[in-house]
Amino acid sequence: TMNNEAVQSYKNIVSFMGDRSTRKDSGGHASKLLKNTLHAPEELRDEIFCQIMKQVTNNPDPESTLRGWQLLAICSGTYPPSNDFHPFVMYFCQKHLTHENPEIAETATFVQKRIVRTQEQGPRINVPTNVEIQAVRHGDPVLIRVQKLDGSAVTVPVQSWTTVDELSRMVSFMLGLDDAEPYSIFEVSSEEEERVLDREERVLDIIAYWQKTYDDEKAKSSKEIETYKFMYKVRLFLEFDPKNEAAVHLFYIQGVFDVVNSRYPTIQKDCEQLAALQIQEKFGDFSGMTGMITGQLGSYC
Repeated sequence: TMNNEAVQSYKNIVSFMGDRSTRKDSGGHASKLLKNTLHAPEELRDEIFCQIMKQVTNNPDPESTLRGWQLLAICSGTYPPSNDFHPFVMYFCQKHLTHENPEIAETATFVQKRIVRTQEQGPRINVPTNVEIQAVRHGDPVLIRVQKLDGSAVTVPVQSWTTVDELSRMVSFMLGLDDAEPYSIFEVSSEEEERVLDREERVLDIIAYWQKTYDDEKAKSSKEIETYKFMYKVRLFLEFDPKNEAAVHLFYIQGVFDVVNSRYPTIQKDCEQLAALQIQEKFGDFSGMTGMITGQLGSYC
């Protein structure tokens, strides 16, 4: 009943591997293959694993063979083989861990790792972006930016299986925070809407959804397309170690942001005092300077 889908998938596979001439780039064929099979029955997904393994077996073209293994890595991080077929795919990879081509041996190890993580988490929700597909092809992580409220950002490497919780902990470590519990990753839109992300969500699934939404709106010729970013913020206002400068800074910039953006109701006198304290923190004690905040008053109150 799925013969047509299987044949179309085969065309995408051999086109990706370079065994079939095509005008579309390899990333486009991988995207189409995943789009057609991600939410398909397990039988078709197992068929994809079978087809790729067949194409890399006794393949006389080294470049085609390597591309087939790269496609196997892409698929294995998107959905796992069925429970019945899982051991056969793992064994197939095991046989190639000592392949004469070190790139194939390395990719076989990579595929096994991806299968294990995808088996634990289940299939992806959204088709991976082209950026992720290209990163997986070369065994690289995807670099993403997580912003802070002061405009600075942290660049973090993530894999197909990285969860929001893992991302949050990596950011905490990179910022030098002693306790990661009070902080979370937020999704913030260009319309200034935000939500706390579920800790078990996969980071690249979220980005794939953003990309899908953007592409859908662009196809409609929308004039203003909403965009999104990751923001690292305080979620739980717990007591923190005042000697931890990173924690002090995060709580401080969030306090400033919430006051300046009217998230906390304040009277004029409070605004004046808070603005003065912020200017003192930024420029130091007053020493006769003038004009230091000319045109910038809106940043302080």
